[in-house]
Amino acid sequence: MEIISLNNLDSAGIKTKLLYIINKIIEKNAWTQAFAAEKLGIDQPKVSQIKNSKIDGFSLERLLGFLKKLDHEITITMTESQEIKSEAEKVKHEVESQ
Repeated sequence: MEIISLNNLDSAGIKTKLLYIINKIIEKNAWTQAFAAEKLGIDQPKVSQIKNSKIDGFSLERLLGFLKKLDHEITITMTESQEIKSEAEKVKHEVESQ
């Protein structure tokens, strides 16, 4: 299992990170671009775009779909930032002190 943090990333940054993970899977399995294309249900030039980290033409939804096709489960966990939690605790403390 790999945990990745997407904090402070814009859409392009998230796509780049997902492309990196997809590339690692392809390289780890020593797949040709043609075989990877078959697994992903796309043509070989699109795999070339993935290998070259070209995010244009790939939505976040599509990249997440590729990970599912590569037998990877995706779990999204959202938590409040520490800054928000600290501010909430400060306000709570001030209210209780009154």
